[in-house]
Amino acid sequence: MNTTLHIANPAEIETELLAVFAADTGTSKEKDARPEPVLLTPSAKLREAAANSLALGDFKASLNETLLLTLPAGLKVKRLLIVGLGKAAKITPHDLRKAAGTAVRFAKPRQLHHMAILLPASDALPAAASARAAVEGAFMGDFDPDTYRSDRKDQSIHELMILAQTAADKAAVENGFAEGLVLGESQSFTRSLVNEPGNKLTPTIFGERAAAMAKEVGLKAEVYGAEKLHE
Repeated sequence: MNTTLHIANPAEIETELLAVFAADTGTSKEKDARPEPVLLTPSAKLREAAANSLALGDFKASLNETLLLTLPAGLKVKRLLIVGLGKAAKITPHDLRKAAGTAVRFAKPRQLHHMAILLPASDALPAAASARAAVEGAFMGDFDPDTYRSDRKDQSIHELMILAQTAADKAAVENGFAEGLVLGESQSFTRSLVNEPGNKLTPTIFGERAAAMAKEVGLKAEVYGAEKLHE
């Protein structure tokens, strides 16, 4: 998955699907209190595009809840996916990580290979932690364990844009994005090894893959054979 970071106006982005996040800003503790979902973005055009759908009250912004808008008015994206993060006052980076994975898993079975994720604007989510969680969650959601299925279809995300709306925290966002890439790619690599059957991932091939990974990222690697192990 080719993952890139952009600082841009989300209303001007052209992609198959743009995922944005929403939270329930309601403060009432009553059991039957009506949720107050709000998009976590300062973009007036995004808010306007989602206003009527959110006003219906069907979408409550619960964690990982989704709402899809097709051909949203005033935007260049084909689809706007709203993903819930739960109560605004209780959002954590872990919630965002899960929600980003939800967005990717929503796109995959629909054969949408190009998408964007807009980082949420929330005081509860520092810029670096937000970028890191979104990238890591996207990689977790994109992992495909069905390598050897005879009827396997390519449902992976080929191009993923991570969008930040402001350059105010550019350095922090870039650092978090870089960390998320390392963690996401490392987890995918490890999961791909764990997923291999023993007759495919022999000790020799395991060593070769580990050495190739180390070379790719600039690490030193030594793979020992039977003689070295006896020694």
